Amino acid sequence: MKLDRDANNPTTSIDQAPAYETAKSRKHRLRRVSGELLGGEHRTAKCGCTRCSEVVTVNANAHGKAGFKGVSTCGSIWTCPVCASKIAARRSVEVQELAKAHQKAGFSVYMATFTIDHGLGDDVRGLRTTLSQCWDQMTRSGAMKRLKDRFNIIGFVRALEITHGSHGWHPHLHVLWFTRPLDDENFCDDLVEKYELDDLFETELEGEESVLKKMLFKRWQAVTAKRGHNASWNAFDLVKADDAAKAAEYVSKWVLEPRSPKALKNWVADPVRLGNCWMMRRTVMNGRAVFSKIMHAHSIVPGT
Repeated sequence: MKLDRDANNPTTSIDQAPAYETAKSRKHRLRRVSGELLGGEHRTAKCGCTRCSEVVTVNANAHGKAGFKGVSTCGSIWTCPVCASKIAARRSVEVQELAKAHQKAGFSVYMATFTIDHGLGDDVRGLRTTLSQCWDQMTRSGAMKRLKDRFNIIGFVRALEITHGSHGWHPHLHVLWFTRPLDDENFCDDLVEKYELDDLFETELEGEESVLKKMLFKRWQAVTAKRGHNASWNAFDLVKADDAAKAAEYVSKWVLEPRSPKALKNWVADPVRLGNCWMMRRTVMNGRAVFSKIMHAHSIVPGT
């Protein structure tokens, strides 16, 4: 028994989208597309349209919105736009609570992006594996442990994102770093002089944020080079988060989209390519957001 409210209007490619549709309708439509690509036995193909109890009812929530009760849900953040948006919303609330508590205590949150060089034709599975290996090597190294001690980094939240565009697959990590105030106000100046950071990056460094960015990039550059990749300074980013909501959004994304209008046009013109990209992404993405020990530091229980 099919219960999806749009089940009578099946669509198999992104170019068959109606001229106008709400965000909710788009998520339901893309869920059907994903289910068709993955096959009828995949749990996403049954999500929202197969009953899981003897009785199926239509209920209204506190906001007056109606929905089915008693139908199956797949709970996949990587293959189902409907479930993914719900999961991302919950994660966003948890991270936002965490960031607010951390900032309320007088501490800082930094948003950073880590990636490796990539090009058209690169295997996404290899890129993702290399990215994960570089991250593990960096965070487990003695140099990183010393860096965390120096900058009073108490933990992090990490999320993996993979996009596709005119330059091929682009895997990257979004990381929130949670820090306490520095013990020594002159510490950053000492680091700049010790590691000759002004000469290394050909720019004058001022303040904790700038020096932390350079030191993290220095570590990232070292581990990526060992695996035959280059880390670009222009592709690396670290900024202080002034808004807890923005920090939460930073690591709560759910996307598979091209990065330019030209790429989007090509995707719409070639739905087979889009479907292949979707299947490839599904194959390699079992990533997860990583909550470090900061939750316990602020006595926050997820979901409360």
